[in-house]
Amino acid sequence: MRDTAQRSYRTGTGATVHVDGTDGVTVNGARVVTADIACTNGVIHAIDTVLLPTG
Repeated sequence: MRDTAQRSYRTGTGATVHVDGTDGVTVNGARVVTADIACTNGVIHAIDTVLLPTG
């Protein structure tokens, strides 16, 4: 992360995800266990839990 270890991003559906790079990388509390897995249509970052939409 460039200038701060904690940031929030809006997704394509209008939800907000919180990314924290303070101690490893987490997304909404889910820890990134494997990053930068190349695939035919992009890149995968594997996390240790399932993210469910709110509301």
